[in-house]
Amino acid sequence: MLSRRRFLEFGFLTVGIAIFIDKKVVGAVSFSESVKVLYNDLFPGIDTQSSYNYLKNIILNHSKITKIEKDFIRNGIQWLNKEAISLHNKAYPMLTKQQREDVLEHFSKSQRGEEWLFIMMGYMFESILADPVYGTNADNLYWKWLNFKAGIPRPKKAYL
Repeated sequence: MLSRRRFLEFGFLTVGIAIFIDKKVVGAVSFSESVKVLYNDLFPGIDTQSSYNYLKNIILNHSKITKIEKDFIRNGIQWLNKEAISLHNKAYPMLTKQQREDVLEHFSKSQRGEEWLFIMMGYMFESILADPVYGTNADNLYWKWLNFKAGIPRPKKAYL
């Protein structure tokens, strides 16, 4: 039988995560859906799929990002969903836009919530401004929007 910790370690980026309160499962939600909804709430109109892929494939696999920060990112999704359940009895992606806004406002008032949101927004900005070799910013869309010219030479592969 898997312990709660091992279950979460194995399941975080696959099918979903279970949300526990007082050792009882109170909900389940997918990591990807939570991140995509969060990104859409924070940055409407941004390509949430490629930004999620950047987080999952680049940030959570990057050798220069510590295990502590990677765990903090993963745990933050669970904290955000716990906050949503605590306030509205539903996981974050299942809430209305106004309810999600309430959750984010409440969550951001805690130190770890504010730190987590700051990190998530930083990686979101990084994903939309990164070189397309990292699997985001397709067709240099955001570079064109900013009228940005990339330096030369550009990377030939993602540096991990």
